[in-house]
Amino acid sequence: MWTSRYYFLTLVGALLIFQNCGRGFQAGRPSQGLNNILGKSTCTTESLPEYRPSALTNKEIQYVVEDLFSSTIADSSAVANALSQIPEIQVDRRADLSNYQENNPGTIAGDLYLAQLLETSEEVYGLWSQQADFKSQCGNASQGLKCFEFTRNVIERLWRRPLSDQEFDFFLEIFSKPVDLAKKVELAFITAMGSPQFYLKNYSGIQGGNRVVNFSSYELASRFSFFLFNSLPDPVLWEEVRLGKIRTPADLLPHVDRLLAQEKYLVRFMNHAITPWLGIQYDLENKQAVQNQDGVAVGLNDLAYSQLLSFKDLIKNNGPLSEFFYGGKVYLNDKVALYLQDSSKKFPTVAGGDFKEVTVPKEVAFRAGFFASPYFAYKTRHSATNETRVSKRGIFLSEKFLCQDIPVNEVSPEDVVRVLGPHADQLKQIQVGEIRRKHPSCLGCHQEIDKYGIGFESLNQFGKLRSTYGDGTPITYSLLMSPNDTRPVTNFDDFLKSLSKNTQLHQCFIRYMSNKMAPLNTAFEQPCAENAITLNSRLGIRDQIKGLVASQLFSHARKPQ
Repeated sequence: MWTSRYYFLTLVGALLIFQNCGRGFQAGRPSQGLNNILGKSTCTTESLPEYRPSALTNKEIQYVVEDLFSSTIADSSAVANALSQIPEIQVDRRADLSNYQENNPGTIAGDLYLAQLLETSEEVYGLWSQQADFKSQCGNASQGLKCFEFTRNVIERLWRRPLSDQEFDFFLEIFSKPVDLAKKVELAFITAMGSPQFYLKNYSGIQGGNRVVNFSSYELASRFSFFLFNSLPDPVLWEEVRLGKIRTPADLLPHVDRLLAQEKYLVRFMNHAITPWLGIQYDLENKQAVQNQDGVAVGLNDLAYSQLLSFKDLIKNNGPLSEFFYGGKVYLNDKVALYLQDSSKKFPTVAGGDFKEVTVPKEVAFRAGFFASPYFAYKTRHSATNETRVSKRGIFLSEKFLCQDIPVNEVSPEDVVRVLGPHADQLKQIQVGEIRRKHPSCLGCHQEIDKYGIGFESLNQFGKLRSTYGDGTPITYSLLMSPNDTRPVTNFDDFLKSLSKNTQLHQCFIRYMSNKMAPLNTAFEQPCAENAITLNSRLGIRDQIKGLVASQLFSHARKPQ
């Protein structure tokens, strides 16, 4: 598309300029200083996340384009094809935007990213130039000033902030070139979209001599929108920032309810925040057939989708996180209902492939909630034997939902015999767990993980409740769920209630969400994440999100050494 060497060289020059301009730019009043609120929190400067920029993913760029131009990018379109070629990269140092240390050799991935981004920007410009508002503002050569203001507004949306004086003059210079108006707009747009001000989140923000980064009102809004729905601020939020109504994180809180009430943004939050934590993001597209003991099959995607709908409902109603794991609403279609069907005539029947909210009587062999779902049962089964294993379920729960690191130890057959005896293969799983929880060589790891696994023995490998094993052996246990408990749980309902309100479960959710919050673009746990908000098992899920947005983890970051 770029046939003129003049335009190409101008574009490259613009990119080089923008590698060095804009740093330290602050639009609006910085948020409250750290020293004023440290006394109200256990977070210290060193426990705040380190400031670092991150490059937009191709999916985020797609969202930005769709949101900015109010269009949907078709999978078969030229824009979608160009987007798919943009590699994912991790910026290692803000001071050297061409250094992508996690790719080898370093600059190749960065060069490829920029090359594909420029190709994408050309296709996006083609999409934009066909829209009615573009033609009305820039369709006539005599509309130069009007078109410049129109283009400037689009660039500021792309960059999520107003232009600095230097940047304004640069784009004004482009519009003074002796070329036709369409070429001026194209050059300005591709320059803007190919610059780090667009493709890097958190590009500006470090200024001053102290250790803590304070974010401007525009940066707060951008951090908020990328945290919530992986795109630039929507028009309502953008207008409030522009009018000076967003000055502190507290000003953003009403937008949590407003945005998550819209299906588009709720779906994005689910796809990029919730489904990865639950581990269902890939299974939503996995049509692998899962069979129960009667040979009734259902797609794994259906089992996963029923959980997605339950969590979406939780967000819509601002229900507590504990409700999702036990006692929440149940969504079934005909296949999942048939898969779960028991001999009880009270089990609900569902017609058709569409999922519907159903009420499940307590008398049937099924319980509402993720930890009692057929999806959880399938994912935690022993894949080799298709049976339950207390250690498999305990480790899955501890690592995934309690944020605990469980060491993996190789155990020899001799060690198994020494701990469990010569007839270990004849022991029931509850017996295996109880022995390991008490044995000096095993209790360090198994005291906790097998406790959870023992409780889950009331759930068979297909997601149905059971009170006995296949040979009639009763499934009984007495578990103290925490060191402070004096009354043990002895049935599955009490076990699930206790687990759903487990403080570690809620801390783990907060830690995961804090890592989603830009610029927390690192895999390690945030040291003060669980102290950022009040942990309460009865707190609504949207209120927990608001708590994070209002916390230091959102409003401040620590400068790199």
